[in-house]
Amino acid sequence: MTQQDLPQNQRFNNLDNCTDSLRQSIKILQQSNKILDETLQDSTRLTKILSTNKVFDLIPELDLNDAKSNFTKNITPQLNQQLNKLEDELIQLQTKKTTLTNKLKLINVRLKNYEKKGNKEEGGKNFNSNGLSDIDIDNLLTNRHKNGYDVNKLHQLRFLRDKKTRLQYSLNRLN
Repeated sequence: MTQQDLPQNQRFNNLDNCTDSLRQSIKILQQSNKILDETLQDSTRLTKILSTNKVFDLIPELDLNDAKSNFTKNITPQLNQQLNKLEDELIQLQTKKTTLTNKLKLINVRLKNYEKKGNKEEGGKNFNSNGLSDIDIDNLLTNRHKNGYDVNKLHQLRFLRDKKTRLQYSLNRLN
């Protein structure tokens, strides 16, 4: 049967049904679109709610044993190397300490010997060959205007006196 064979009333009825069906479909689509818009507006909150955090994760025991063995293979030699370096530095520091304590003892002995020699001389003062003490030479240099001594000769006297004490010290070290 073709459309021409159908009565006109029935044809319109079919058209009405189609348009009604289309209108209902449009309404359903509009409602679906509205619901979809409402749900998408809150999507950031939903993604946060729906996301899960993995707090604990199980791994196979074989992987754990492999990680332990790799750790010991890589870290143990480095630790041993650092330990050896520290032991070497400790030995060096102990040697340095003993050297410094020996030097201190030697300097203390020399100081005591120097003090004994200084006390044997007159009043404990260091006199040079002219009979002037260190303090006397310093006083002459500070008051050079009043006493009329030559400043260059006083400096030369001090220099020679210091040189003499250094030579005496060197000779004492050799003995």
